[in-house]
Amino acid sequence: MKLRGAIGVLCAAAALAAAAAGETADEMLARAGRLEQEGKVAEAVQLYGEIIAQFPDNARAYNNFGGVLLRADKVAEAKEAFAKAAALDPNYDTPLNNLGYLYLVERDFEKATPLLVKAAEMNPNNTSALNNLRALYIVQNRYTDAAAEWEKLSRAAPENARIKQDLAGIYLELNDFAAAEKWAKAGLALDAESVDIRLTLAFIYEATGRLEDAEKLLAGLARNHADMVDVQLALRQVYLKRGKPDLALEAARAAVALERSPDTLLGLAGVYFELGQYDDGVAACDQALALRDDAVAHNLKGRGLYLAGRWDEAEAELSKAVAREGDFADAQRNLADVYYQKWMFELALEHYTRAAELDAEDEYSRVMAGYCRYQTGDVAGAADVFQKVLAASPDNVKALNGLAAVKRSQGDAPAALELCRKVLEVAPKNAEALNTAGVILGEQGDYENSYLYLKRLADMGPGPAYAYANFGVAAARTNRWAEAGDAFAQAVAKDPTDAQANAGLGLAEAKLGKWTEAEQALAASDKVNAESPAALYAWALVADARGDAAARDGYLARLEAHRLDWEKADVKPDILNALAFEGGRKLAAGEK
Repeated sequence: MKLRGAIGVLCAAAALAAAAAGETADEMLARAGRLEQEGKVAEAVQLYGEIIAQFPDNARAYNNFGGVLLRADKVAEAKEAFAKAAALDPNYDTPLNNLGYLYLVERDFEKATPLLVKAAEMNPNNTSALNNLRALYIVQNRYTDAAAEWEKLSRAAPENARIKQDLAGIYLELNDFAAAEKWAKAGLALDAESVDIRLTLAFIYEATGRLEDAEKLLAGLARNHADMVDVQLALRQVYLKRGKPDLALEAARAAVALERSPDTLLGLAGVYFELGQYDDGVAACDQALALRDDAVAHNLKGRGLYLAGRWDEAEAELSKAVAREGDFADAQRNLADVYYQKWMFELALEHYTRAAELDAEDEYSRVMAGYCRYQTGDVAGAADVFQKVLAASPDNVKALNGLAAVKRSQGDAPAALELCRKVLEVAPKNAEALNTAGVILGEQGDYENSYLYLKRLADMGPGPAYAYANFGVAAARTNRWAEAGDAFAQAVAKDPTDAQANAGLGLAEAKLGKWTEAEQALAASDKVNAESPAALYAWALVADARGDAAARDGYLARLEAHRLDWEKADVKPDILNALAFEGGRKLAAGEK
């Protein structure tokens, strides 16, 4: 029904009766408002029609009529009413905001923009208009335009703290932290008790690395506003960044106690994952999913399962997240990480590429796409990716390490070593660079420096099996057999299938004269690889120590056969096996 038609069916008698009773427009509007409050929408529609019939130039009547028509799901008629109200009173901001909002909901941004801009500029204190205009800019990712408009609004309403708070938030999105802080403090000067502005300022401190300031501000807020969920969630985040996971857990639990929602439960799950309490984190994600099944919860649950090493379950959860929201960059990136760990490099490349397309600032996914190319044999493609990233970010550690791997595979060990050293200038404890540099130096025959690099890696604490195995090799090559034995033992504990570590452990025990321990280690090594040259040499040492010359000579013969086969095939032995071949020849010649 068109607006004129709606009015046309009004009861003329009722309108005349109202006029005869001498009822004013304001009195009739108040009566209609009460009907709305009582939920009597149909009666309110009729009364607004009567008001318009009697007071056809009353802009407020048309605006209110539009509102009640909207409640009756008559959107087209509501638009006509709002437009009529705006036409009757060009200085009336409310119908402009209402009409702009309807176009915003319909995603007709071209029509919504001038209406909402005009409403906000006409009345900068119209909170609804500000909210709608901000939503309009955000949904279009027009933060620069939003900043310009809000600066104009701030000049028009210099005492409006809310506008300054909005400006701080807009500049946060633009990563202009200096401007964000300026406007947040300007807002705080007008409203010193505003929790929202102080929260915004805490976010700015967090974003600029001033975590102590952020914690101090939030802790103060928490003391006076312990019942505010947003304060507890913000405090949780800062505690995590400051390496205080136990305090973060307290804040996350407090947030859940205040409001059991998907957001608070996921905040709690994130802390559990940080603490390595993966089962508790997954359970919290499941509780969030029971309340709201969405991509965010599936993504976090999948990430937690990934951290727990439960690859298949992680893949299933992250696939759900991507299926629900294909443009979710974080989910694409996390799913790619799972595929990379599962050595499914082509699938990993697909999802890293998609994540990088969705997030222009995601250098991690770009670099990992380079690693995927490297793993699938596209060395030139990998080099191109790493070099492009480094052109924009010369100190990107992961890209430098990737390019070092490329250079090493191309036989350019000096260039690879130089890249590793550059990484270590930026990140002295980078495990990948320490490992690569140590291995390259060992291959170049610089065994002492190889040992020093790899010892730095091993001394950093719990690490992957290869780190301990490589350090074991470097220690063995420099005759530090006790250290070699400890390192190989740690490698075997982390990966019992590591053939080099098993053989190295047996050889170290033999070199230390621990014959029983050597036999035990070598028996385990034989289950992984019964023809390991290092293990054969170690068995020969054990047999020689036991006085079993026949067994010793048998092991040495097998060892020599491997050496000849490798020499014929032009295969260069790695450091540990080269050590075994050298030791085997000396033992065969009667040297101990």
